[in-house]
Amino acid sequence: MLYPGGSDISLRRYTVERWSRVLSVILPALILGVVLDLVSVAANPEFYNTWWGDNTDNPALRILTNALGVSQVWGLDILPFSNVPFWSLSYELGFYVVFGLWVTGHRLFALLALLIYGPNIAFMLAFWLLGALIYELFCRAPAMDPKKSFVVMIGLALAGLAGLYVTWVNGDEMIAAIFQMTGVGPQRVYRSLLQGAFGFFVVLLVLAWA
Repeated sequence: MLYPGGSDISLRRYTVERWSRVLSVILPALILGVVLDLVSVAANPEFYNTWWGDNTDNPALRILTNALGVSQVWGLDILPFSNVPFWSLSYELGFYVVFGLWVTGHRLFALLALLIYGPNIAFMLAFWLLGALIYELFCRAPAMDPKKSFVVMIGLALAGLAGLYVTWVNGDEMIAAIFQMTGVGPQRVYRSLLQGAFGFFVVLLVLAWA
């Protein structure tokens, strides 16, 4: 386990490192996005409102929820005006919070945070953790026997390809069935996202092993 019992890194250090990484993206994107949106509205209000008018109500709330990384909790989808791709940062910040609390030993709080973020972020967290698994096996842990590491890599790669195939064939049905049980809409969780996660897992796995 990464940082077992929190012995290798403190929650404070983890928070500072991750929060500074996220803020370095969030703040410029939000500020620049607002400026460009104002210019767009002034230049062609009809075109802007046709495409992004639905994303402009309660502007202060939209900025605040996205700045804090809570714009996607429990099936919400609060976009910061025309900056549609910004939604992914709320997922990323959710992953950091849950993972950081867990690996630094605050596991009850990690579970509470996961409950607060809701099923959408919890569902994609499972795929995000595949990257941590790769790092743990091939980058951080003592080197395995070459033959054993090759077998592990092949086994995980085949599992990743199987996951890619399943999501390719039945991804939409699977997502619909899972989120129907939660009573929350999948929102940004869609088949192509799962396909990308499995595909990237296989590629990253081979690179890390090599």
